[in-house]
Order: sequence, then C-alpha cells, then structure tokens
Amino acid sequence: MKRDVIYDIDGSLSQIYDGKNRTSAAIVQGYNHIPKYATTVCLPPSNLLNWDNSLMCDSSVSVRRVAFTNPVNARLFKNQGIKIAPLTNITQNIDPNISTSLYTTAYTHLDWLLMDPKKVRPNTWCLPFLTGQIYNVWWGLGIDFSQMAIFTTPYFPSDEKGIIFKFNYSQVRETFHVGPLRGQLKLSSFNYIS
Repeated sequence: MKRDVIYDIDGSLSQIYDGKNRTSAAIVQGYNHIPKYATTVCLPPSNLLNWDNSLMCDSSVSVRRVAFTNPVNARLFKNQGIKIAPLTNITQNIDPNISTSLYTTAYTHLDWLLMDPKKVRPNTWCLPFLTGQIYNVWWGLGIDFSQMAIFTTPYFPSDEKGIIFKFNYSQVRETFHVGPLRGQLKLSSFNYIS
C-alpha cells in the first residue's frame, strides 16, 4: 500500500473510508508531498488506524506511481532515503536541511525483503505523485548521479498532465538524456519537455 495507488473506480470504498460519497477516487499513502498540493481534494479517513495513514483523492486530481531506479553510482545510494518536497514553481530551491515535516522520506530496503528478485530491484524507490505538479527530489544532501531510470505506470493517458521532477545535485550538467526504453533523445539543459 505504501508505494501503490489503489483506484476506487466506482466509489464503493468512499462510505467505509470517511462516510462521503464519491463517483471515483484514488487511495494513496499519506506522504507529506501529496497533501501539500491537495489539501481539499486528498483527505484523510475518518478512522486513521483502519487506513494506515492513507489519503483518498477525489476524481479532480490524478495520482500516478513513479519508480526511481538504477542509479549510477549505486554504491552512493545504499541505505539512502529518497526525499521529495513540493515546489510552487521550477525556479524555487529547497535547502536539503529543511525540516523533515516539510518533505517525504522513503527508504528502499527491497534487497533484503523476501520477494521475487526478478520483479524487485535494490535501489528502487517507488512513490505516488499528483500529476500536473512540480517536485524537488534528492538523496542525502543532494547526491550527484550520472544516470537514473524513472518509470511511471503504463496506464498514463495521453491527455493527462505530466509530473516535473527537479533534482538536487552539486555538479553542473551540460546535457542530459531523456528517452523511452528503446533509444534516447539528447537535449540541452535549455530545452523543455512537453
């Protein structure tokens, strides 16, 4: 549940969740980076203990699961939690030493869980995000990396808003690569991705 998004397609869980009726909704873990954007549309349950700190977001917002994996150099990321803070605009900067109540921290210890190793990779962080928003993402105090794979759910409608991630790092990048699983597209740092 903590990394998944549960879609209540017909609103059948709404009454049990908080007594309200909805036609559809998404239930997600109540990470700090979600309610900062959606204080009125992603609400906690009427009984917190029964729902493990979850939020139910109504159909006015879209929630997508995103996985960050395969960082290079992987050794630097061992036992490092991903940190995520919502941004109001892309030029806003977040001090990596801000209060822990202002961002989400999630750890990946999937390498020691008894799971199918073909399906779960070490150094994989998987969290829900609201579409159409901007998030600052970092590990440690801003670990530099030369490669990171980012995947979202395959069920991402073409007319849905994207998610913008801004990374903390100390080195100045000249170029970066963005592309599908097959191939890549070389962009300068001045290009924008629609």
